Amino acid sequence: ANSAKHVEQLAQGVPPRATSSSWAPPMYVSKWLAAAFAAHGCRVIITVGEADREIARYCRDEKCMAVLGKDSDFFVLPLTGLYLPVDTLQLAPARGHGVSTVCAYGRDDVLRALGVSEVLLPLLASLVGNDFVDSLGLAPLHARLLQQGEEGAPLKAASGELISRVAREVSSACAATEWNGGCLVTPLLWDALDLMEQISTATRAEIETSLRQYELGPPGQGHLSCG
Repeated sequence: ANSAKHVEQLAQGVPPRATSSSWAPPMYVSKWLAAAFAAHGCRVIITVGEADREIARYCRDEKCMAVLGKDSDFFVLPLTGLYLPVDTLQLAPARGHGVSTVCAYGRDDVLRALGVSEVLLPLLASLVGNDFVDSLGLAPLHARLLQQGEEGAPLKAASGELISRVAREVSSACAATEWNGGCLVTPLLWDALDLMEQISTATRAEIETSLRQYELGPPGQGHLSCG
């Protein structure tokens, strides 16, 4: 919507107002940052595409205590340690008294809050919506689960209510069909989740592609290093 608005403004000769989302990093900034960290003795991992899975794989193989990041996929990826959202990090002053703090999420706490088993997390994330599944394709499922709010207004998809309702739907459907995870959603499970076939074939394929993105592969796979 914002992109279309900017195009319309440019067509009318009106320069669009710059926002923080308009900022673009300099070219090759990631390579310069990697080289700077490597020069200070840090081990830098280079990956193609999304780095989340590579980070989770590294932490699993190296038995890291935690991941400090800014991506909700770390609630889903099979981390062996804690997830520390960088937005919650409060650093102590460089001088003076005080301590640094950060929120820490353990896997058991996440599973308890969502009410699902660990093997169902990838399906839950895929049906809520992520980087791999077009949210428009999930709209019929979300509309059915959300239905209406207390005063007849549709519930906002951005609220935690959507995640809660999708979690209950996933848990119930998987229990009824005895589906215990994996990359392939069985026809029986699709019937349980989408009996009216409102989710298109293309979106179903995106969901199964999404499930594969949360697999880390066997331990010991090599990492590409810089420095």
